[in-house]
Amino acid sequence: MTELQRYVPKVGDTFITVPCHGDGTSVERMRECLRQRSMELTPEDQLVGLEPTPQEFHHRGNVMKVRSNNYTLKSTTG
Repeated sequence: MTELQRYVPKVGDTFITVPCHGDGTSVERMRECLRQRSMELTPEDQLVGLEPTPQEFHHRGNVMKVRSNNYTLKSTTG
C-alpha cells in the first residue's frame, strides 16, 4: 500500500480518496495495514486517501451469504 500512496491525488494539503479494489482477503489485509499505520506522524505515512473496497463479485457473494443466513435463521426459528 505504500507504493499505491504515491498515486493518491492531493489538492493542497488534502488527499482525495481513491478506492483500492481487491478480493475479500486483500481488503482485509489493506484494512489491517491502515490500522497499523494510523498512528504515524504524516498523512503520507498513515496512507491517507486509500479506501479498501471489495470487488463487485465478492461484494455480491457477501450480500448473498447474509441474505441466506437471514433466511435460514428465520425459517429455523419460526
